[in-house]
Amino acid sequence: MKKIKVFFITPLKITLAILAIFLLSFFLTFTVKSTTVMSKIDKTIVIDAGHGGIDAGTNHGNILEKDINLAIAKKLENFFTGRGNINVIMTRDTDELYQKDRNKDIVHRVKVVKESKADLLISIHVNSFPGSQSFGGQTFYKANSEESKKLADFIQKKLIEIQPENYRKIKEGPYYVLRKSPVPAVIVEVGFISNSKDRKRISNSKEQDKIAQAIGEGIIDYFNNNLSSALAEENNPNMTINSKNQINLYYGTYNQKGIEDLAREEIQLNSLKVSKSTGRSKVEEVATKIIDSLLAGPQIKEHLRLIPQSTKLLNLEIKDNIAYVNFNKDLISINSGGDGELLKINSIIYSLTQLPEINQVQVLIEGKSFNNGDLYFDTPLN
Repeated sequence: MKKIKVFFITPLKITLAILAIFLLSFFLTFTVKSTTVMSKIDKTIVIDAGHGGIDAGTNHGNILEKDINLAIAKKLENFFTGRGNINVIMTRDTDELYQKDRNKDIVHRVKVVKESKADLLISIHVNSFPGSQSFGGQTFYKANSEESKKLADFIQKKLIEIQPENYRKIKEGPYYVLRKSPVPAVIVEVGFISNSKDRKRISNSKEQDKIAQAIGEGIIDYFNNNLSSALAEENNPNMTINSKNQINLYYGTYNQKGIEDLAREEIQLNSLKVSKSTGRSKVEEVATKIIDSLLAGPQIKEHLRLIPQSTKLLNLEIKDNIAYVNFNKDLISINSGGDGELLKINSIIYSLTQLPEINQVQVLIEGKSFNNGDLYFDTPLN
Protein backbone atom coordinates (compact mmCIF):
# COMPACT_ATOMS: atom_id res chain seq x y z
CA MET A 1 0.00 0.00 0.00
CA LYS A 2 1.30 3.42 -0.87
CA LYS A 3 2.08 5.57 2.12
CA ILE A 4 0.57 9.00 2.23
CA LYS A 5 2.37 11.80 4.10
CA VAL A 6 0.16 14.13 6.04
CA PHE A 7 1.35 17.71 6.71
CA PHE A 8 -0.03 19.62 9.66
CA ILE A 9 0.07 23.41 9.38
CA THR A 10 0.91 24.72 12.79
CA PRO A 11 0.90 28.35 13.97
CA LEU A 12 4.72 28.20 13.99
CA LYS A 13 4.80 27.13 10.35
CA ILE A 14 2.40 29.91 9.42
CA THR A 15 4.66 32.41 11.18
CA LEU A 16 7.74 31.05 9.40
CA ALA A 17 5.95 31.22 6.04
CA ILE A 18 4.99 34.84 6.62
CA LEU A 19 8.56 35.60 7.65
CA ALA A 20 9.87 33.91 4.50
CA ILE A 21 7.51 35.95 2.32
CA PHE A 22 8.63 39.12 4.11
CA LEU A 23 12.31 38.31 3.60
CA LEU A 24 11.73 37.46 -0.05
CA SER A 25 9.81 40.68 -0.47
CA PHE A 26 12.65 42.62 1.19
CA PHE A 27 15.23 40.96 -1.04
CA LEU A 28 13.28 41.78 -4.17
CA THR A 29 12.83 45.37 -3.02
CA PHE A 30 16.58 45.68 -2.43
CA THR A 31 17.32 44.22 -5.83
CA VAL A 32 14.95 46.66 -7.54
CA LYS A 33 16.55 49.55 -5.69
CA SER A 34 19.98 48.45 -6.89
CA THR A 35 18.71 48.31 -10.48
CA THR A 36 17.02 51.69 -10.08
CA VAL A 37 20.37 53.28 -9.28
CA MET A 38 21.60 51.97 -12.63
CA SER A 39 18.50 53.18 -14.46
CA LYS A 40 19.09 56.74 -13.33
CA ILE A 41 22.34 56.81 -15.30
CA ASP A 42 21.41 58.68 -18.47
CA LYS A 43 24.68 59.01 -20.33
CA THR A 44 26.26 58.63 -23.75
CA ILE A 45 29.57 56.81 -24.09
CA VAL A 46 31.79 56.67 -27.16
CA ILE A 47 33.72 53.41 -27.36
CA ASP A 48 36.71 53.68 -29.65
CA ALA A 49 38.32 50.49 -30.97
CA GLY A 50 41.82 51.66 -31.81
CA HIS A 51 43.34 51.21 -35.28
CA GLY A 52 41.61 49.12 -37.99
CA GLY A 53 41.79 48.46 -41.71
CA ILE A 54 45.21 49.24 -43.16
CA ASP A 55 46.36 50.29 -39.68
CA ALA A 56 46.83 47.02 -37.79
CA GLY A 57 48.48 48.57 -34.75
CA THR A 58 51.02 46.41 -32.96
CA ASN A 59 51.14 42.68 -33.59
CA HIS A 60 52.67 39.30 -32.74
CA GLY A 61 52.64 37.16 -35.86
CA ASN A 62 49.05 36.94 -37.03
CA ILE A 63 47.69 38.25 -33.73
CA LEU A 64 46.80 41.86 -34.54
CA GLU A 65 46.03 44.68 -32.13
CA LYS A 66 43.20 46.01 -34.29
CA ASP A 67 41.31 42.71 -33.96
CA ILE A 68 41.69 42.55 -30.18
CA ASN A 69 40.63 46.18 -29.82
CA LEU A 70 37.46 45.63 -31.84
CA ALA A 71 36.54 42.39 -30.05
CA ILE A 72 36.81 43.97 -26.60
CA ALA A 73 35.05 47.16 -27.74
CA LYS A 74 32.08 45.11 -28.97
CA LYS A 75 31.97 43.14 -25.72
CA LEU A 76 32.02 46.42 -23.79
CA GLU A 77 29.11 47.63 -25.91
CA ASN A 78 27.22 44.43 -25.04
CA PHE A 79 27.99 44.93 -21.36
CA PHE A 80 25.90 48.11 -21.32
CA THR A 81 22.93 46.52 -23.09
CA GLY A 82 20.04 46.65 -20.61
CA ARG A 83 22.17 48.26 -17.92
CA GLY A 84 20.51 51.56 -17.22
CA ASN A 85 19.87 54.26 -19.77
CA ILE A 86 23.34 54.26 -21.28
CA ASN A 87 23.68 55.04 -24.97
CA VAL A 88 26.78 53.58 -26.64
CA ILE A 89 28.30 54.94 -29.85
CA MET A 90 31.11 53.03 -31.58
CA THR A 91 33.74 54.90 -33.61
CA ARG A 92 34.04 51.71 -35.65
CA ASP A 93 32.34 48.32 -35.55
CA THR A 94 34.07 46.84 -38.59
CA ASP A 95 37.68 46.36 -39.67
CA GLU A 96 38.13 49.64 -41.50
CA LEU A 97 39.32 53.21 -41.12
CA TYR A 98 37.35 56.32 -41.98
CA GLN A 99 37.92 56.93 -45.72
CA LYS A 100 40.77 54.39 -45.44
CA ASP A 101 43.06 57.19 -44.29
CA ARG A 102 44.80 57.06 -40.92
CA ASN A 103 45.05 60.81 -40.45
CA LYS A 104 41.46 61.52 -41.49
CA ASP A 105 40.35 58.63 -39.31
CA ILE A 106 41.95 59.89 -36.09
CA VAL A 107 40.33 63.32 -36.60
CA HIS A 108 36.99 61.67 -37.40
CA ARG A 109 37.03 59.75 -34.09
CA VAL A 110 37.21 62.97 -32.11
CA LYS A 111 34.52 64.46 -34.35
CA VAL A 112 32.22 61.56 -33.39
CA VAL A 113 32.70 62.45 -29.72
CA LYS A 114 31.91 66.11 -30.32
CA GLU A 115 28.89 65.59 -32.58
CA SER A 116 27.34 62.92 -30.36
CA LYS A 117 27.62 65.21 -27.31
CA ALA A 118 28.98 62.21 -25.44
CA ASP A 119 29.78 62.19 -21.74
CA LEU A 120 32.84 59.94 -21.97
CA LEU A 121 35.35 58.59 -24.46
CA ILE A 122 36.78 55.11 -23.85
CA SER A 123 39.48 54.10 -26.32
CA ILE A 124 40.65 50.46 -26.39
CA HIS A 125 44.24 49.61 -27.31
CA VAL A 126 46.93 46.97 -26.85
CA ASN A 127 50.40 47.73 -25.52
CA SER A 128 53.78 46.47 -26.71
CA PHE A 129 57.40 46.71 -25.61
CA PRO A 130 60.70 45.54 -27.15
CA GLY A 131 61.23 43.23 -24.16
CA SER A 132 58.86 40.45 -23.16
CA GLN A 133 58.73 41.06 -19.41
CA SER A 134 56.31 44.01 -19.31
CA PHE A 135 52.70 43.00 -18.66
CA GLY A 136 49.39 44.26 -17.29
CA GLY A 137 46.49 46.44 -18.32
CA GLN A 138 47.02 50.17 -17.86
CA THR A 139 44.73 53.18 -18.17
CA PHE A 140 45.92 56.51 -19.57
CA TYR A 141 43.94 59.69 -19.05
CA LYS A 142 43.60 63.12 -20.61
CA ALA A 143 46.07 65.63 -19.16
CA ASN A 144 44.75 68.51 -17.06
CA SER A 145 41.44 66.70 -16.56
CA GLU A 146 40.57 65.62 -13.03
CA GLU A 147 37.48 63.81 -14.29
CA SER A 148 39.54 61.80 -16.77
CA LYS A 149 41.94 60.92 -13.98
CA LYS A 150 39.09 59.77 -11.72
CA LEU A 151 37.59 57.70 -14.52
CA ALA A 152 40.98 56.09 -15.18
CA ASP A 153 41.35 55.28 -11.48
CA PHE A 154 37.97 53.53 -11.31
CA ILE A 155 38.76 51.48 -14.42
CA GLN A 156 42.31 50.61 -13.32
CA LYS A 157 41.05 49.27 -9.98
CA LYS A 158 38.74 46.89 -11.84
CA LEU A 159 41.52 45.81 -14.21
CA ILE A 160 43.67 44.92 -11.21
CA GLU A 161 40.81 42.90 -9.70
CA ILE A 162 40.92 40.53 -12.68
CA GLN A 163 44.73 40.56 -12.80
CA PRO A 164 45.93 40.89 -9.15
CA GLU A 165 49.62 40.65 -10.09
CA ASN A 166 49.23 43.80 -12.22
CA TYR A 167 51.32 46.57 -10.64
CA ARG A 168 50.62 49.26 -13.22
CA LYS A 169 49.14 52.61 -12.26
CA ILE A 170 47.15 55.22 -14.15
CA LYS A 171 49.17 57.72 -16.15
CA GLU A 172 48.66 60.85 -18.24
CA GLY A 173 48.63 60.11 -21.95
CA PRO A 174 49.66 62.67 -24.59
CA TYR A 175 47.67 60.88 -27.31
CA TYR A 176 45.68 62.78 -29.93
CA VAL A 177 42.23 61.40 -29.06
CA LEU A 178 42.79 62.31 -25.42
CA ARG A 179 44.16 65.78 -26.08
CA LYS A 180 41.36 66.67 -28.50
CA SER A 181 38.46 65.08 -26.63
CA PRO A 182 36.03 67.70 -25.27
CA VAL A 183 34.90 65.28 -22.54
CA PRO A 184 36.62 63.05 -19.96
CA ALA A 185 38.62 60.51 -21.92
CA VAL A 186 40.83 57.49 -21.27
CA ILE A 187 42.81 55.00 -23.29
CA VAL A 188 42.73 51.49 -21.84
CA GLU A 189 45.78 49.48 -22.86
CA VAL A 190 44.33 46.05 -22.06
CA GLY A 191 47.68 44.24 -21.94
CA PHE A 192 51.03 43.66 -23.64
CA ILE A 193 51.00 41.69 -26.86
CA SER A 194 54.76 41.33 -26.41
CA ASN A 195 54.27 39.30 -23.19
CA SER A 196 53.28 35.65 -23.77
CA LYS A 197 50.93 35.43 -20.77
CA ASP A 198 49.24 38.74 -21.54
CA ARG A 199 49.02 37.87 -25.22
CA LYS A 200 47.21 34.62 -24.45
CA ARG A 201 44.88 36.46 -22.09
CA ILE A 202 43.89 39.37 -24.32
CA SER A 203 43.37 37.19 -27.42
CA ASN A 204 41.08 34.73 -25.60
CA SER A 205 37.34 35.41 -25.96
CA LYS A 206 36.43 34.50 -22.37
CA GLU A 207 39.25 36.64 -21.00
CA GLN A 208 38.12 39.47 -23.26
CA ASP A 209 34.68 39.18 -21.63
CA LYS A 210 36.34 39.71 -18.23
CA ILE A 211 38.31 42.69 -19.49
CA ALA A 212 35.21 44.31 -21.02
CA GLN A 213 33.24 43.71 -17.83
CA ALA A 214 36.04 45.24 -15.72
CA ILE A 215 36.09 48.36 -17.90
CA GLY A 216 32.29 48.56 -17.84
CA GLU A 217 32.10 48.20 -14.06
CA GLY A 218 34.74 50.90 -13.69
CA ILE A 219 32.65 53.25 -15.83
CA ILE A 220 29.50 52.47 -13.81
CA ASP A 221 31.37 53.10 -10.56
CA TYR A 222 32.54 56.42 -11.94
CA PHE A 223 29.02 57.47 -12.92
CA ASN A 224 27.62 56.33 -9.59
CA ASN A 225 30.17 58.51 -7.86
CA ASN A 226 27.88 61.36 -8.97
CA LEU A 227 30.36 63.89 -10.26
CA SER A 228 27.82 65.66 -12.46
CA SER A 229 28.98 69.19 -11.74
CA ALA A 230 32.55 68.47 -12.74
CA LEU A 231 31.36 66.55 -15.79
CA ALA A 232 29.42 69.59 -16.98
CA GLU A 233 32.62 71.62 -16.94
CA GLU A 234 34.53 68.90 -18.78
CA ASN A 235 31.82 68.70 -21.45
CA ASN A 236 32.60 72.24 -22.61
CA PRO A 237 34.10 72.00 -26.10
CA ASN A 238 36.38 74.94 -25.29
CA MET A 239 38.15 73.01 -22.54
CA THR A 240 40.96 71.74 -24.77
CA ILE A 241 43.02 74.33 -22.97
CA ASN A 242 42.09 74.37 -19.32
CA SER A 243 40.49 77.21 -17.41
CA LYS A 244 43.87 78.32 -16.05
CA ASN A 245 44.96 79.18 -19.60
CA GLN A 246 47.74 76.60 -19.44
CA ILE A 247 49.11 74.19 -21.98
CA ASN A 248 51.83 71.59 -21.79
CA LEU A 249 55.12 71.80 -23.63
CA TYR A 250 56.26 68.30 -24.54
CA TYR A 251 60.03 67.91 -24.89
CA GLY A 252 61.72 64.99 -26.56
CA THR A 253 64.50 64.38 -24.03
CA TYR A 254 66.98 61.88 -22.70
CA ASN A 255 68.37 61.80 -19.18
CA GLN A 256 71.84 61.26 -17.76
CA LYS A 257 71.37 57.49 -18.10
CA GLY A 258 70.62 57.82 -21.81
CA ILE A 259 66.95 56.88 -21.49
CA GLU A 260 64.74 58.66 -24.01
CA ASP A 261 61.40 60.05 -22.87
CA LEU A 262 58.81 62.75 -23.46
CA ALA A 263 58.96 65.37 -20.71
CA ARG A 264 56.09 67.74 -19.91
CA GLU A 265 56.27 71.29 -18.60
CA GLU A 266 53.33 73.63 -18.05
CA ILE A 267 53.33 77.17 -19.40
CA GLN A 268 50.84 80.02 -19.17
CA LEU A 269 49.55 81.08 -22.57
CA ASN A 270 49.40 84.68 -21.44
CA SER A 271 53.12 84.50 -20.69
CA LEU A 272 53.82 84.22 -24.42
CA LYS A 273 54.42 87.73 -25.70
CA VAL A 274 52.62 87.94 -29.03
CA SER A 275 53.35 90.67 -31.55
CA LYS A 276 50.28 92.58 -32.83
CA SER A 277 51.78 94.07 -35.99
CA THR A 278 53.02 91.09 -38.00
CA GLY A 279 49.91 90.58 -40.11
CA ARG A 280 49.74 86.96 -38.99
CA SER A 281 46.84 85.40 -37.09
CA LYS A 282 46.99 85.28 -33.31
CA VAL A 283 47.06 81.47 -33.28
CA GLU A 284 50.02 81.47 -35.67
CA GLU A 285 51.84 83.84 -33.35
CA VAL A 286 51.05 81.69 -30.30
CA ALA A 287 52.08 78.51 -32.16
CA THR A 288 55.36 80.16 -33.17
CA LYS A 289 56.06 81.09 -29.56
CA ILE A 290 55.38 77.49 -28.52
CA ILE A 291 57.93 76.24 -31.07
CA ASP A 292 60.42 78.87 -29.91
CA SER A 293 60.01 77.56 -26.35
CA LEU A 294 60.58 73.99 -27.50
CA LEU A 295 63.72 75.00 -29.38
CA ALA A 296 65.01 76.78 -26.28
CA GLY A 297 64.98 73.40 -24.54
CA PRO A 298 63.53 71.99 -21.31
CA GLN A 299 63.88 73.86 -18.03
CA ILE A 300 64.24 70.67 -16.00
CA LYS A 301 67.96 70.22 -15.36
CA GLU A 302 67.76 66.43 -15.32
CA HIS A 303 66.57 66.35 -18.94
CA LEU A 304 68.88 66.77 -21.91
CA ARG A 305 67.53 68.07 -25.20
CA LEU A 306 67.02 65.87 -28.26
CA ILE A 307 66.35 68.75 -30.68
CA PRO A 308 69.76 70.10 -31.75
CA GLN A 309 70.48 73.59 -30.44
CA SER A 310 71.21 74.83 -33.97
CA THR A 311 67.66 74.03 -35.15
CA LYS A 312 65.83 77.06 -36.52
CA LEU A 313 62.14 77.62 -37.25
CA LEU A 314 61.98 79.01 -40.79
CA ASN A 315 58.23 79.47 -41.06
CA LEU A 316 54.93 78.45 -39.49
CA GLU A 317 51.61 78.68 -41.29
CA ILE A 318 48.13 77.40 -40.42
CA LYS A 319 45.60 76.49 -43.13
CA ASP A 320 42.38 74.51 -42.65
CA ASN A 321 43.38 73.61 -39.08
CA ILE A 322 46.69 72.15 -40.29
CA ALA A 323 49.93 73.65 -38.99
CA TYR A 324 52.77 73.58 -41.52
CA VAL A 325 55.97 73.91 -39.50
CA ASN A 326 59.14 74.47 -41.52
CA PHE A 327 62.59 73.89 -39.94
CA ASN A 328 66.15 74.05 -41.19
CA LYS A 329 67.86 70.72 -41.84
CA ASP A 330 69.58 70.81 -38.43
CA LEU A 331 66.42 69.33 -36.88
CA ILE A 332 67.32 65.97 -38.41
CA SER A 333 71.02 66.44 -39.21
CA ILE A 334 71.98 64.85 -35.92
CA ASN A 335 70.46 61.38 -35.60
CA SER A 336 69.29 60.82 -32.03
CA GLY A 337 69.10 57.05 -32.43
CA GLY A 338 66.49 54.76 -30.94
CA ASP A 339 63.14 56.52 -30.65
CA GLY A 340 64.82 59.91 -30.60
CA GLU A 341 63.67 61.00 -34.06
CA LEU A 342 60.06 60.09 -33.30
CA LEU A 343 60.21 61.84 -29.92
CA LYS A 344 61.50 65.03 -31.53
CA ILE A 345 58.62 65.07 -34.00
CA ASN A 346 56.02 64.07 -31.41
CA SER A 347 57.15 66.83 -29.04
CA ILE A 348 56.20 69.33 -31.76
CA ILE A 349 52.91 67.59 -32.56
CA TYR A 350 51.77 67.15 -28.95
CA SER A 351 52.56 70.74 -28.03
CA LEU A 352 50.86 72.38 -31.03
CA THR A 353 47.70 70.25 -31.23
CA GLN A 354 46.63 71.41 -27.78
CA LEU A 355 45.52 74.60 -29.48
CA PRO A 356 41.87 74.14 -30.54
CA GLU A 357 42.57 75.68 -33.95
CA ILE A 358 45.18 73.03 -34.84
CA ASN A 359 44.04 69.49 -35.65
CA GLN A 360 47.07 68.29 -37.60
CA VAL A 361 50.74 69.12 -37.99
CA GLN A 362 52.91 68.68 -41.05
CA VAL A 363 56.63 68.91 -40.34
CA LEU A 364 58.72 70.34 -43.17
CA ILE A 365 62.49 70.40 -43.56
CA GLU A 366 63.52 73.44 -45.61
CA GLY A 367 60.17 73.36 -47.41
CA LYS A 368 60.07 69.61 -48.08
CA SER A 369 57.88 67.08 -46.28
CA PHE A 370 59.74 65.28 -43.54
CA ASN A 371 60.51 61.64 -44.41
CA ASN A 372 60.04 62.51 -48.11
CA GLY A 373 56.32 61.85 -48.03
CA ASP A 374 53.12 63.81 -47.83
CA LEU A 375 52.48 62.57 -44.31
CA TYR A 376 50.79 64.43 -41.51
CA PHE A 377 52.53 63.66 -38.22
CA ASP A 378 49.48 64.36 -36.08
CA THR A 379 49.32 61.45 -33.64
CA PRO A 380 51.64 59.08 -31.79
CA LEU A 381 52.27 55.62 -33.20
CA ASN A 382 50.38 53.51 -30.68
